[in-house]
Amino acid sequence: MKIVIVGGGTAGWMAALKFLHWSSHQFETKTEIQVIESSKIGIIGAGEGSTGALTDFLWDVVFKHFGENHMDFLKETGSTLKLGIRFKDWNGIGTEYLSPIEPPTTKQNNVDVSLLHHIFEGKPHLACDTGYLMDKGLSTYFHNKESYTGGHSYHFDAHKVG
Repeated sequence: MKIVIVGGGTAGWMAALKFLHWSSHQFETKTEIQVIESSKIGIIGAGEGSTGALTDFLWDVVFKHFGENHMDFLKETGSTLKLGIRFKDWNGIGTEYLSPIEPPTTKQNNVDVSLLHHIFEGKPHLACDTGYLMDKGLSTYFHNKESYTGGHSYHFDAHKVG
């Protein structure tokens, strides 16, 4: 089987990795994957932030399947951990809102009592573990490359990730 991905960049190469990972589990025949990207179109090159979906992809595909190392990814891409976004002056000068990467742990319930309580208190971000860590200036990161603690994403140098 041959899969052709038109367009490179982070998305194109991530798609190639995902197909490679997927095909190794699904097919007994060798799968050839080709990424076609333009030599005339450069990458945007801005610093980029990501969501938890990138973190899940890296842990499930890149680190587990291809044997890459979380610490090496952080170093090689100039990444920092991102727990969420702090919106300053969001609802007027002097206000702020913290929006964690991770949803509240009670998100599947019909009524999220924890979230409602924290909304009334003016700190809805405290309804999830990551929001609490953000509020206290802490991190989800542990130095064990084998474990994924969840709740974070990355801010990285797009050139280095590419």
